[in-house]
Amino acid sequence: MKFSGIPARFQGWLRNVGSSYADAVVGGVVFVFLTPAIVREVGSEAYAVWVLAHSIAFYLAFLDLGFANAQVRYHARFAAQGKEQAVRDVIATSIVSLIVAGSVAAVLGCGIALIHPDRWLDISPSLTQDFRVVLVLLSINMLVSFLAAAVENIYEGAQRFDLRNIRSIILRILTAALQLVFLHRGAGIVPLVAIELGAVCLRVIVDIAFTSRLVPGWWRSAAKFHKRVWRRLKSFALWTSADEVLSEGSTHLDHFLIAAIFPIMLLTPYSLCTSVAGVMLTAVHPIVETFFPLASGLHAQHRGEELSRLMIAGSKIATAIALPLGIVLVFFGKPVMQIWVPEAADDIPDGLMLAVVLDYLTSLYLWTATVILVAIGRTRLVVGLTLAEIVLGVALMLTLAPRYGLIGIAVASFIANVAIGFFFQVPVAARAAHVTLGELLGTAIGRVLLASLPAIGVAVIFHNTFEAMSLLMLAGAIAGVLLTYVVSLWLFGVRRDERELYLTLWRNASGG
Repeated sequence: MKFSGIPARFQGWLRNVGSSYADAVVGGVVFVFLTPAIVREVGSEAYAVWVLAHSIAFYLAFLDLGFANAQVRYHARFAAQGKEQAVRDVIATSIVSLIVAGSVAAVLGCGIALIHPDRWLDISPSLTQDFRVVLVLLSINMLVSFLAAAVENIYEGAQRFDLRNIRSIILRILTAALQLVFLHRGAGIVPLVAIELGAVCLRVIVDIAFTSRLVPGWWRSAAKFHKRVWRRLKSFALWTSADEVLSEGSTHLDHFLIAAIFPIMLLTPYSLCTSVAGVMLTAVHPIVETFFPLASGLHAQHRGEELSRLMIAGSKIATAIALPLGIVLVFFGKPVMQIWVPEAADDIPDGLMLAVVLDYLTSLYLWTATVILVAIGRTRLVVGLTLAEIVLGVALMLTLAPRYGLIGIAVASFIANVAIGFFFQVPVAARAAHVTLGELLGTAIGRVLLASLPAIGVAVIFHNTFEAMSLLMLAGAIAGVLLTYVVSLWLFGVRRDERELYLTLWRNASGG
């Protein structure tokens, strides 16, 4: 299949993805240096409180009721159709809707802060007041963040992720630097959250200035509410919101189950383990996030063949990027944790990293199909599948956790993910995108798994040869595994026609 006008489109896509990776790298570096500093300075229990408070804020964010995604979708659709006034109406209506939703989220967050933590948490008395203050600050942050999201969505709707990422990189560095200064001066978790609130306020100001160039004068009608536009957004937004609550919400459900079933301190090693495994999500996200507005535009223009190709290529790219990182974490996750956060590394049970990595790899393979199904309006179907996965996962967690502890939580999530994802979602997605099931599975999984075998062999050799690893040895082993994988993927995981296509696209994009 030939993509009409692909050089210019690919250059824009490459610019968006490249800047997103730069933002992800900076975010990863910040996380690597900031997390052990927080654990070391405030202690494991205070860090667990930090994680739990942010998990509550994470769920309050779902009160946007899907209007953020609806804004991006219809912005991209109307822009592709040349309807400039409709784009402005979408922005204005989304801003009003999200400000109202943010106010509700802030009120609910403050209400939760009024409930004494001793009633539902096993927490030290010295941290109860900090927990409540942090929740209040995060609730205020929620109101500002909803407004910030409405403005930030203009970047995504216009497919100018590069501008958004430049701003993000600068703010990440400034915020982290200020938090490190306060930590070294003995600050607790409350000042750290206050700094986050200040960063979000600054982000709104910067984004208004930047996005005014993308959609000139949008802010002049920002307070207008268009009922007709709202009704159109609502029909898509509410189902998208349900999907987000079920799919993304389930990613933090284990935090609450751990806090309810086990002492809250166990949340620290578990969250650190999932955070390290989250490097796979960080690596894939810059690419997959560009699929949503792209798929919305292709669907609006009835370009079904290109949409099918996006489903197959996107699933393969996500799997190919995440798999080598998963191999590294399975074989070298323990020494990484011992070097990174030695204070909590010994509390991570054997086998937990493997279960978490397998769960994440499954989700990342399914991610492209989910994004495209939502973009083409099959949100109700996605919601139903996600609900089934959550019900199965929670039932398995409650069954396995009492006997197997933290590993039981991770294994339960993995089993539910595989059962619903591969037996139901993959066949449905293949049929919706008009691709064969064999092509969606074989191209995206089969060839990539074949290419990973030499890298697994190298990882086994390093793992069995060295019982203890210094930082230099660990870096060398990881580099050896990744290099082996890249060579093997190019030789065995990529077809000849794909290789020629990638080389042609790169020459077109680089002007070579």
